[in-house]
Amino acid sequence: LGEIFALVDYEEVNRLSARYVDPAPGGREDLFHGLLLDNPRTRREQPAIRTASVTISHGELIDIVRSISRQLAAAGLGAGDRAALMLRNSPEYVALFLGITALGAIVVPVDHNAAAERYLGVVKDTTPRLCLTLEDEPRADVVGGPPRNAVRIDRITKDVTFTPPLPTRTGG
Repeated sequence: LGEIFALVDYEEVNRLSARYVDPAPGGREDLFHGLLLDNPRTRREQPAIRTASVTISHGELIDIVRSISRQLAAAGLGAGDRAALMLRNSPEYVALFLGITALGAIVVPVDHNAAAERYLGVVKDTTPRLCLTLEDEPRADVVGGPPRNAVRIDRITKDVTFTPPLPTRTGG
């Protein structure tokens, strides 16, 4: 993923793969999230994502993913809903992907360099509830489609913010 070098514990991946060989093992369909959540219990401080400008530990990544999931759920995103990701490979992309799928929602990847017509075609075909991007994405200003919210993970505090703020679900 571009500059991202995710550190993978292949022994742990092999152990989990061997444990979950059968299809739909014991009702568990969240193997990816399970790997993320099970791994840090003993290695919470080890890096999960490392770029030239930031290192995010397993524990920090879990906290970031939970924050994203809570904010997206409060905005009304849930199982089966679609969220378009229109951003380059980045720590934000990884965290958003995990946060969206943790809710059971579907990630719709959109090439951040795509022409406006291509973006609008993807949006028309997939009808995402949200479109998430980075503030400095060159295509973040495309007119049409759902409102876009820019995500930012503070490189020091690891706090997650959306600009403009995500809408809040009203009613029930």
